[in-house]
Amino acid sequence: MTTYTRGAKATTQWSPAREEQLYRRIFLRLIPILFISQIFAFLDRVNIGFAKTHMANDLGLTSAQYGLAAGVFFLGNMLLEVPSNLLLHRIGARRSLFRIMFLWGIVSSATLFVRTAHELVLMRFLLGLCEAGFWPGVLLYLTYWFPAARRANAVAICLLAPIAAGILAGPLSGWILSDMEGRLGLHGWQWMFLLEGIPACLVGLLVRFCLPDGPQEAAWLSSDERFRLLADLKHQESAELATGTRAAFGRPQIVRVALLAFLLACVLCGVFLNVFWLPTVIAEAGVRGDLRIGIYSVVPYVVGGVAMILVSRHSDARGERHWHFAGSMLTAAAGLATIACGHSSMWVALTGICLLTAGLSSALAVFWALPPALLPKAALPGAIAAINMIGGIGALAGPWLMGVLRDRTESAALSLAPFFVLMIAGAMCSLLFARGAADAVHHA
Repeated sequence: MTTYTRGAKATTQWSPAREEQLYRRIFLRLIPILFISQIFAFLDRVNIGFAKTHMANDLGLTSAQYGLAAGVFFLGNMLLEVPSNLLLHRIGARRSLFRIMFLWGIVSSATLFVRTAHELVLMRFLLGLCEAGFWPGVLLYLTYWFPAARRANAVAICLLAPIAAGILAGPLSGWILSDMEGRLGLHGWQWMFLLEGIPACLVGLLVRFCLPDGPQEAAWLSSDERFRLLADLKHQESAELATGTRAAFGRPQIVRVALLAFLLACVLCGVFLNVFWLPTVIAEAGVRGDLRIGIYSVVPYVVGGVAMILVSRHSDARGERHWHFAGSMLTAAAGLATIACGHSSMWVALTGICLLTAGLSSALAVFWALPPALLPKAALPGAIAAINMIGGIGALAGPWLMGVLRDRTESAALSLAPFFVLMIAGAMCSLLFARGAADAVHHA
């Protein structure tokens, strides 16, 4: 047991069991709200994929215009990501996350009013601006409550939210598109944006009134529990946060930061290529009906969630990252090849999509264990911010490039070829630094 002191005053002694109980209560108070928030963030980000065919007919969208509308979200997101996070730290989590969620819910719902491709691109850009800083803000908020040694589980649960959102998005969007078509003179896709945007505003209100800014504002903590938690959090790397950016861009580290940013760009390019074009691939494989397409789209997300858990646990158990990352990227490449070779067959295409989703989900989970293996501890805060921002270019480019290639080649198979090469390149670059990562772990 450990006794923490502040001046002449000491807390009562804490047993490991009591400490576990404290952090379990914090977890149950905060994580469900953050998890639900993450679900609606991802849902409003990706539901356009299910409306693509209908919007193409009603708005006259080309594949390139749709790809641009899907990807431009990430441009807005990148532009305001850092300022939004700084604002959260300044004004508090409740007001900042409420602002983000309420505004993105309004913009997502307002997408029902678009009438042209240009208006759709503008609304998606605005949605990216409004949602900017949400995920980094959640990560920052978790540092207010969980010491580094206890934070991994909370982050892992939040990372499962996009999988849950993907499972929900297909059937829900498919049902709205098919059942609400023509009601009150609105198309099904207009109802989809309205009905899936409103919950974000409601959850934002939940955040505003139920989420404390930090331990000091948590009325459900006793004074002794609050002191213990704050004492634990003193072990956070405040000095390293101040010097992290400078350390990240020191000459010895810049190559590794660039490599990690490239790896993340490869993964995110594939992830959002898959997310935004998955319903189209399923429809082109012969599945008819919005609800059926939505139901079939659940399968890859279930497979991806299981694969992510299994690969992450195996990677942790072996203490190895690079081969697991490379194997996941090669699995994604195999999925792309399967889709390209059998895109007209529903079962072959679905198998390919499952391989692609499993590979990318696993790669993304393993990826975030790579920076601590490749970079010194003091470099991590600044480096991770840079990696995340640069890697976002892949999320922006993937959906747009897919649309351009489909318009120009008029071939589903040929349009996937560059992404196949990119997955292979990501795997090879990971293995290139495997020896360096092993040395870093050995000397850590």
